[in-house]
Amino acid sequence: MNLNTEIILILHLLSLTLFLGGQLYYLFIAQPASFNFFSINEQIRYLQNVLRRQNPTLLLALCLIVVTGGFLITPLKGSLGADYFSAFGSKLINKLGLFFIVFFVTVYQSLALGFKIRFMDPTMNKSSLTKTLSNVRWQMTLTCIFNIILTSYVIYVARNL
Repeated sequence: MNLNTEIILILHLLSLTLFLGGQLYYLFIAQPASFNFFSINEQIRYLQNVLRRQNPTLLLALCLIVVTGGFLITPLKGSLGADYFSAFGSKLINKLGLFFIVFFVTVYQSLALGFKIRFMDPTMNKSSLTKTLSNVRWQMTLTCIFNIILTSYVIYVARNL
């Protein structure tokens, strides 16, 4: 393994670690911390700020995972030639499909949820605010689950190559 490959591998592993750590932060730190606020508006603003600040970083990490993974797999593609797609095509299609699902859900969260919530009417009744808050928490949890599945699948595919 040459120096360039080692640097790309370290960047790939750091991106995976940042990405998975960000998702675990959502589940185990950000959401439980939001329960410390007394008002529902403060809880929504807190989760909105988490989404606005952290999701662009997670999107960057996700893109770095794909780019560095592509660089790491290039020598294998070259050595297998035309047999590469028959050997690994279905795994790569599944991985890229999961990636695009996670990518678009994360973009939706950072752009739609992260910015739309601040334009909510502060005079909304408590039941609609509670519903909005539960929707934000549910979507964050669902995205975390998708991201953990994607990260696990990436690790599974990498180990089987």
